[in-house]
Order: sequence, then C-alpha cells, then structure tokens
Amino acid sequence: MFPTANGRARFVDTQHRPVWEATGAAYPLRLNTGRLRDQWHGMSRTGTVAPLFAHTPEPVLAMHPEDMAARAIKNGDGVRVSCARGELLLRAESSPEQRRGDVYIPMHWGSRFMSGAGGNVLTVSAFDPISKQPELKHAAVQVKRIELPHELVALRRLEEWERFEHLQSLLSRFPLAALSPFGRESACVMLRARSDAPFEPASLAELDRAIDESGLRSISYEDPARGIAKRLWIDASGRIAGVRLVGETDAAAWLKEQMQNGALVPPALALAPRPAGSAAGVPRGRIVCNCFDVSETDIRAAVGRGADLPALQHSLKCGTNCGSCVPELRRLCAGRNSLSAAA
Repeated sequence: MFPTANGRARFVDTQHRPVWEATGAAYPLRLNTGRLRDQWHGMSRTGTVAPLFAHTPEPVLAMHPEDMAARAIKNGDGVRVSCARGELLLRAESSPEQRRGDVYIPMHWGSRFMSGAGGNVLTVSAFDPISKQPELKHAAVQVKRIELPHELVALRRLEEWERFEHLQSLLSRFPLAALSPFGRESACVMLRARSDAPFEPASLAELDRAIDESGLRSISYEDPARGIAKRLWIDASGRIAGVRLVGETDAAAWLKEQMQNGALVPPALALAPRPAGSAAGVPRGRIVCNCFDVSETDIRAAVGRGADLPALQHSLKCGTNCGSCVPELRRLCAGRNSLSAAA
C-alpha cells in the first residue's frame, strides 16, 4: 500500500538529464561518495563505538591501480583531491574494484575525525527536481600525489571520552590526519598524521599533554639527526597507556594491538624500530568479521590452506552472524581460486 487515494504507486515519467558536472581536462576523474559497511551517516550513531572502526580505521581515496600508476601514486601515498569547490588531503588506496576513471571517498568522516571537512566539500549542490535526491554520486575531480614525508602516530587508552575530544581539537594542526577509535574490551584511540614539514615542538608538546593528563610514568627516545622522537607512557600496572611516534612509526600496528590487548611490553621493545623475533610481532591486521573479531590475516591463512566459504564459516565463525562480511569473504576465497587457476 502507498499513501495515495487509491493505495497504488504513482510513476513519474521524467526526462533523462546528464550529470550536473562533467569531467574535463582540469578535473578528469569521477568522484563517487557512499557509506561503509560498519558506519552510519556522519557517525552520529557509530562514531563512539570503537570496534566499528576495525574494518576501515580511517578515510582513504580508493582508486583503480592503473589510474594510480598514471599519476605515479603508490598505495598509501598522500594525495590532494581537488575540484572547483575545494580540496581534501587523503591517503590513496589501490582498489581494483573501482572502474578506470572513478574514485571513491566514504561519506562518514568529517572534521571530528580528520583534518578537513570531509568528502562533502567536494560534492555538488545539484539535486533531482522531483525526488529532491542530491547528486552525491558524481563530481568531477583531479587527484595528484603530494609529498608528506613526515609522519606521526599517537595511541592512547581511553578511560574517559574527554581525552578523545582533546585529541580531536588537534586535528586541524596537521595537513593530513585521522583520528580512529579502536579496541573491544577497552576503548583506545589512534591519531595518524602526515606533514610536508617537520612537526613543530609546540604541537608535539600539546599532543603529549593531550595523551598524558594524569601524570603517567614516561620514557622517551630521540634522534634529532634522523628526525625521530618517541615517547611511551606506562600505567601503574606496567601496561602501555599512551604512545607517540614521530619519524619512525613501523611499530605502530604492533603497539596498537598490544595496547588494546592490555599486554605487558618491555619499554625497550616498545621503543624499538619494529618488533622482531616472535609471533607476537606480527600484527593481526584489518578485522574483516567484527562479530567474531576475525582478521584478514586469519582468513588469508585459512584460505591458503584450502578453505572455502563454508569452511571459513565453520572454523572461524566469520560470516555466520550479521553476514555483512560475506561478500568480502567470497572475494578473498575467489582470489585464491584465481591464483590456483593461473598456476
């Protein structure tokens, strides 16, 4: 039943109109924006639920590998996405699922979680005159690689949400930055930032104050000649409460996992360039199944041993609850099948 006099739907015969903004020499790529599997609109309902960031922890620009190669962009490089209305700095991510000439930005991130206003700064204001649906699926943009050689990663356990808000206030200090909650049993937060110039001592001091507002014990390591500055905060039980890495950030993924697991880590190991010599030094990686906390590393290992989708669901339980990860599980299984066929 429809809310009409006779209860029947009314079809409207409309005339086709091309997209409001066509691509051209200045802006040759088509921008599409949309939602992610685990997020809701502007994160009004999901932005404080740390496990929901495990699958996609920060905003990225998804591009076809050939479009990246044509612009000398490598996976993880910083890029400037620009259009007639503004620009946004993001990390680029290789995505064969994108068509040539198309790029994609999730709609959820805004200034609360990144430096910049988010994807909507690039979209057009046009909308359909009958349905009033905004034309968020097409805007003409240009993408260029930018040099952001200086990198920073900060981690903090969240005993109270005010600390998260303090870190949010620092995002605009960095050209490219993203703030991502993480953890399951206890909430934590990660700040990743990049800059074209060395980070100012005053900015690092303010970041340190945002991490440590309770007088935690800390140790540090600095190598000014190489632009390395690390600091580690430890709580009364000897567990990592906060981390700030500048210039040498290879251990960030491992430290992130140790923090969310509440593991006891020797300070010398925590400040090392990267963990080595043990299975604990291998990060689990991106979480594919949030319901049962199953990582891409776990899934690829099982697929490598010959597991198909039913076998994955039986052994790891992934894809057996909400089902939102099933399409990705199928792609991971298909990837192994295509490699086997090629061999």
